[in-house]
Amino acid sequence: MNASTAADEEARWFGDYSVGDRQITFWAIGPLRLWLEHRPLEWWIGWQTGREVDDQSLIVAREIALDDMPETVERRRFAVQGATDRIRLAPRLADRPVVSRPRIPVQVLAGEQVTVFVSTPLWLELRALPVDRRLLEVPVVRAHDTWFGPNTRSGGVAYASFTRARVDLESMPRLLSLALTQVTVENHGRDDLLIERLSIPAPELSLFIDRDNRFWTQSLTVRRDTTGNLAAVRLANGPPATLAPESELIAAPRHNPGRGVLRRALDALLG
Repeated sequence: MNASTAADEEARWFGDYSVGDRQITFWAIGPLRLWLEHRPLEWWIGWQTGREVDDQSLIVAREIALDDMPETVERRRFAVQGATDRIRLAPRLADRPVVSRPRIPVQVLAGEQVTVFVSTPLWLELRALPVDRRLLEVPVVRAHDTWFGPNTRSGGVAYASFTRARVDLESMPRLLSLALTQVTVENHGRDDLLIERLSIPAPELSLFIDRDNRFWTQSLTVRRDTTGNLAAVRLANGPPATLAPESELIAAPRHNPGRGVLRRALDALLG
């Protein structure tokens, strides 16, 4: 099968779809390969995913023969009372924080601010309709695990970002399997602030898509006060309007971004 590229494909890959009885329907979403088969009162799901973040394959709901499915596909069966031939494919943000490091650490001078862009990997959730039962969630691209914290006893497991934190949006690749987060760091301290890494609290962020089908999260602003402490974090209602015009909310946060959660995210954001 010849995959079209995202640039050539206008259709979005997510949404509600019908899958004929005992018909295998195939998706290619970047490095993710997905096979769905509907049978009476159950769904058969097969998938393969890799780390090839540059894979821009996009095939949406193509009917295929059983012989076209590789034998190495991981498969599961789900028995669902009340399910029909309808299924929902929904993009989600990662279930852990995502850590990104600039290629060269960024020095933010006293009284200055910097805006950087960080990529976070997408996941795919499948839900049986009309009962709206969650069947499975798989990564669109398989990220490497990393540790984020001051030492091995304090911190937690996170995902490593596939791209470096960058100040130039145009240098960020437009990829099917990633969402972008804009982070602004305001340094009101009396000395410089060195940014060596950023931890994005992906489970506490909403997911959006703009009119050009690029995925975004809400923007974050971090303020360092005159004493040198990280004093506040502001979570915008959405992505930057000038960079992500006509953005549409497509997924709520996994976790409620309450005051305590954002405080912990603030403490971890700059490592």
